[in-house]
Amino acid sequence: MNGRWRVAAVMGCMWVASLLYGEVFIYRLPLWTCPWPSLNANQVQDSPKSPIRVLVIADPQITDRTSYGMKPGSLALWLTQFYSDIYMRRAFRTSVLGLEPEQIVFLGDLFDGGPFLSPKEWQESLERFRHIFDQSQGAIKDRGRKEIPMHTLPGNHDLGYEAVQTQIPEVVAHYKQVFGGLDYRIKIGGVEFVFVDAQVLDAAVADVANSSWSFIQEISKEKNPLPRVLVTHIPLYRPDDTPCGANRASPVINQVIMTPNYLTESSSTRLLDAIKPVMVLSGHDHDQCYHVHETTQGSFPEYTVGSFSWQQGNLYPSMMLLSIARDAQNSPSPEAVVASHLCFLPVQIAVYIWYGVLLIITILAILLWPARGLLLNSTQKFIAMLMNIRSSSGLKAKDEDAEWEMVWDAEGGMHLINKGPKTPAVPIGSSKTSAKRGTVARRTGHELHVDTILKLPMDTNRLSPSPSTILRSVSRKAHPLSVKIIQILAPILSLAGLNISLYVMLLMIDWTTL
Repeated sequence: MNGRWRVAAVMGCMWVASLLYGEVFIYRLPLWTCPWPSLNANQVQDSPKSPIRVLVIADPQITDRTSYGMKPGSLALWLTQFYSDIYMRRAFRTSVLGLEPEQIVFLGDLFDGGPFLSPKEWQESLERFRHIFDQSQGAIKDRGRKEIPMHTLPGNHDLGYEAVQTQIPEVVAHYKQVFGGLDYRIKIGGVEFVFVDAQVLDAAVADVANSSWSFIQEISKEKNPLPRVLVTHIPLYRPDDTPCGANRASPVINQVIMTPNYLTESSSTRLLDAIKPVMVLSGHDHDQCYHVHETTQGSFPEYTVGSFSWQQGNLYPSMMLLSIARDAQNSPSPEAVVASHLCFLPVQIAVYIWYGVLLIITILAILLWPARGLLLNSTQKFIAMLMNIRSSSGLKAKDEDAEWEMVWDAEGGMHLINKGPKTPAVPIGSSKTSAKRGTVARRTGHELHVDTILKLPMDTNRLSPSPSTILRSVSRKAHPLSVKIIQILAPILSLAGLNISLYVMLLMIDWTTL
C-alpha cells in the first residue's frame, strides 16, 4: 500500500466517524444534556406523584415555494424541503420521542405559506408535517407506549393576520377541520393550558377579534381557577430593544406595525389581567427570549421558544421542557406548579461546515503526501539521494571528481550513474581504468570512452527487473501525467464512493423507517 492509499484509509476512518456523529449520534445529545426540570429537590421520577412531562415546539414552519421564492418543482426547492424535513424528523424521532414526553404542545406556524397555498399544496404540506412528526416509530413503538397527544395553535403563517382571515375564510375552515379549534383550553395535571389565537386580538374589524376576546372574558369570570399557562403564537408586548437574556442568539426584533412581531401594550395587559397565568409561552420570533411582564395584577414571566427548524433564521434551534405538577392545589408558588428548561437541538450548519473542512483536508492530504505527492515528490527524492551518497561505502575519494547522473527506476528507487572523470577520457586499453568496476563502451566524437556505473545499495530484486516492472516503467515514460492523475484520483474516488454510499444510506434509514 503506497502513501496515498494509506492516507485515504486514515481519512476514510475519519469520514465514517464524522458521518455517524453528524447524521446519527448528534441527535442523541439532548437525551444527555436536557434533563427534565424538577419542581422540588425531593422529586422522584416515575413515581405516582412525579410531574407530567410536557414538551413545547415552536415554528417548524415547513418550507414551501413561498419560503424563499423558489420555482415550484425545481431541484433547489426539493433539496431545501428535504434537508429541512429530515432535520426536524430526526430531531423529533430521536430527541423528542427519546425524552419520552407525555404531552406535546405546538406554538403555531406549522406551515410557512399556509394561506397562499393551493389546496393541493396545502395537502402536501400537511402530509409532510405528519411525516416529520410521525409517532409510529422510534421510542413510542419500541416501548409499546400509547401515542403522545399533540396540541396545536395557529400562527400567522398558518392563517395570516386579520386581512387574510377575512379575505380567505376557507383557510380558517380548513385548519379547523384538520387541527381543531383556534381558542381552547385543556387540563394537564393540576394546570390549565389556555390556547389563544393572538394574531387577531388587535384586529381593527371587531367581528374578527370578538370570538377570541369572548373566550378570554369567559375564562376571566371563573372563580378559584386552576393555575394557568397562557399559550399564544404572537409574543406579548415588550418595549423595543428589551434584552431577551443569555439564550438569545440573534438581535432583538422590534415591533413592526404592518406585520406585528408582538401584541400591542393594551391587548397584552388586558390578556394578562384576564388570564393571570403563572407562565406565558409564545413563538413567532424564531429565537429564544425571556421577559417578565409587570401589571397591576402581578408579575408574569414569558418564555418565547425558538424555531424547531434550522432553516428559519436561527442557527440554534430549540424546544422547551416543562414539568407540570399533577396536583396544584395549595401550591405555595408558581415554581411549585410549573418548571421549565430550554433545550437546544443540534447546530446543523456546524455539521455541514465540518464536512466541508474535512473534504479540503482530505484532498490536500492525498495531493501533498510526501511519499507520493505532486509537490513534495522531487524534494523527497533529492534528500534521499544526498543521504544515500553520504552513507554509501562504495564511493572512493577518487570518485569525487567524477560526473554523476541520477536515474530512477520503475519502482521509484534512485541510482547514480558514473559518467566518468572530469579529466579527458581514457582509451579502452588504458591501465587507469579500474578493474573493480564494470565497464560500458561508448563513443564520444572520435574516441571510445568508458562509463563507470555505480549503484547505491538496493534490493537484489531490482538488479533484474520483472516484466511487470518494465511495463510500468514504459507506461510512466510514455504517459507520466496520466499516471499521476490516476494515482491521485483513484483514492479520492474510492473515498467518495464509500462516503456517499454511507451518507445516502443514513439519510434513507431516517427518511423511510416506520
